[in-house]
Parts: sequence; structure tokens; C-alpha cells
Amino acid sequence: MTKPNYIPALRFNWLTNYYDWLASTFLPEKKFKTQLLLQAKIESGHHILDFGTGTATLSIMAKQMCPDIEIKGIDVDAHILSLAHRKVQQAQVSVDLSHYEGNTLPYPDASFDRVISSLVFHHLNRKQKLNAFSEIRRVLKPNGELHIADWGKPS
Repeated sequence: MTKPNYIPALRFNWLTNYYDWLASTFLPEKKFKTQLLLQAKIESGHHILDFGTGTATLSIMAKQMCPDIEIKGIDVDAHILSLAHRKVQQAQVSVDLSHYEGNTLPYPDASFDRVISSLVFHHLNRKQKLNAFSEIRRVLKPNGELHIADWGKPS
């Protein structure tokens, strides 16, 4: 088995199944994700990308806050996406979830009104961050916005 070229959400693959429980128990997850969504001022008809969707909590919350949006969640971790698919089905919301290789976002230029991201960028090294920001800029519409909730030292 080859080692993935990303850091899993909780640093170790074996912890991935416990992500939602740990995040809701030990972090003010709902609070900061709600604040992120309010800051993003998501409106009906917006096309939203949840960059590094993980278990899709942020995508689900966005869809529940504003049902008339189109939201896509993308992640490099296939295992966490399998959890996200189940969670989206249980929430009975429409979120388009996709796996990608971590380099080029599989969307045309100027596709999204907002890109939202929660607890992703601290996992990326400087080169990966620069690439991610370049790709996010490419897929944002001219007046689109990027909204991030994260921690860690700038790099």
C-alpha cells in the first residue's frame, strides 16, 4: 500500500472514522462554521465550492441555511469522502461530492460565487497552498470570494 500524498484530517487514517465525533466534542465546530457561512453571505442561486470538504459538515450546513444554492464539495481523501457521501444522504440534502488528485480543480474557470474552506490549509505546505490559491482564484467568478476558517502559523 502506498502512502497518500496528503495528511489525513486527524493526521492518521485510522482516526478518520472518528472525525465528526471528535470535532463536535472537542472543537466549537458548529459555532465557527456558522460564523464562516454568515461571513460568506451566501445567497440563493450561488454556486459554492467547499474546498477540502472532509465529512461535508460545512457543505450540509450551507445547504440547510440556503437550500437554493448549488454546492460542490471536493477532497483528496477518498476515505473521508465515503463518510461524507453517507452523511449527505442522511441529511437529505443535495451536495455534489468529488475526489480530486490535489493539483488541478476539475471545474471550468469562473465557476463559483464563493469558495469556502474549513480546517484544510494547515495541512498544506507552502507549495501546496500556493497551488490551491491559484486554482481557487481560477475557478472563482470575477467578483467571487474565498472564505477560510483555519488555524496554524502562516507559511
